[in-house]
Amino acid sequence: MHFFVLLLEHSNVYCGYIISELSAEQKEIQELARKFTRDEIIPKAAEHDRTMEYPWDIIKKAWTLGLLNTHIPKDCGTQIWH
Repeated sequence: MHFFVLLLEHSNVYCGYIISELSAEQKEIQELARKFTRDEIIPKAAEHDRTMEYPWDIIKKAWTLGLLNTHIPKDCGTQIWH
């Protein structure tokens, strides 16, 4: 299976490339993100839309699981949320 990936910003295509297959680690992250979306985001999305409240609880959980700021190397330090 091949995936064509586009990096988009403000509706402009910056680059595209072909990935022949996801690595085992990428598949694990993909499944974690899907499960997190099903379990944490979807059930609360309508409420957050209705109240316009920022979903800090969801953001903190995503950060704790390693789904946010993945572009920042761990050796650069990090802020721990309580």
